[in-house]
Amino acid sequence: MTREILLYVGFSPQSIVAGQTYTLLVMDLSQDASLFVPTIEGWARAFQSAFSLNLPLETQKRLTLSLTGSQLNQTDPANPVSPTSNFSRITGCSAVSAALCSDAPLTLCQPDYRRAADAIKAFLPYNPSPNATTRNCADAFKRYVGDRPATPAEARAMLVYCQDVNPCNSGLGLGFNPSFPAPGGALLQHFTGREYVFLNQTVEALKASKIVLSPPNSR
Repeated sequence: MTREILLYVGFSPQSIVAGQTYTLLVMDLSQDASLFVPTIEGWARAFQSAFSLNLPLETQKRLTLSLTGSQLNQTDPANPVSPTSNFSRITGCSAVSAALCSDAPLTLCQPDYRRAADAIKAFLPYNPSPNATTRNCADAFKRYVGDRPATPAEARAMLVYCQDVNPCNSGLGLGFNPSFPAPGGALLQHFTGREYVFLNQTVEALKASKIVLSPPNSR
């Protein structure tokens, strides 16, 4: 059950550590003014508001409309585009890796994505460095881009490395995981629940209920 919960909320199978303790936090965020739905447009507004990082409207449109527009050989317009396939198409990164929520290896990605990633990846907030923050990452991206408009691939790299918006993120405000409920099957089955993002706060300030989950087994 722990493994299924982690997959449902977006963990990749590779990131689930057997025997490790995980804690589920349940909280009421209905009154949180910072709450927003993480669509591509939502992310663009958030980075503009918090860090004065402006993504050109044309770049936003190319990232957003590609999620629902028709693709070559797509015969059912009601069937959404796979987020991981879309990520691979925009960035040139491996489709196999994208389906595992990863962009590795960067050497397979197209040059504009790879160069942007190399310029900012040291600031990924999960890195063990006091300089590894979203703000510093956004500032590094602004320096990298300069006065020219960011390409869709560069913008996607910024979201990956500045905010961990990985290749499995749908950009539609709905969770997506190719490994939930199981690999394969109809695409719509892999879209899970609604997603929200809010500014960092302490668990104590959130008054969250803590539910310790049984450590997952290896699979």
